[in-house]
Amino acid sequence: KQPKNDIQFVAVAAYYHRFVGAERKEAINTDDLQESARQANRGVFKVPSVTLNNAVTQGYMDRVGRGLYKVNAVGENVVSMTLPGTAGDAKQTTGRRKRKAVASKKQTKARKP
Repeated sequence: KQPKNDIQFVAVAAYYHRFVGAERKEAINTDDLQESARQANRGVFKVPSVTLNNAVTQGYMDRVGRGLYKVNAVGENVVSMTLPGTAGDAKQTTGRRKRKAVASKKQTKARKP
């Protein structure tokens, strides 16, 4: 997988620990995240707990206990379907829509015959 940012990396690391790795873990902590980053030659996080909390805020992870985080269904789908190298190369959007141009009342009145 090729995560584009730290939050996607957190989801990939948690997914790996839960479904792929030799040691199956339901939840990860900051030490697991740092070890995953080191093994992936990504560089360690300055404050890994902040990154894990951001993943919770983005909806990829759930808090399970004090300092423990579990990948949820959204995070699983991001890893298995959305990230590059999979069958579902989906385009990510920011969720913002473009505004339609609205004519002012004066312009609308002037156009009517």
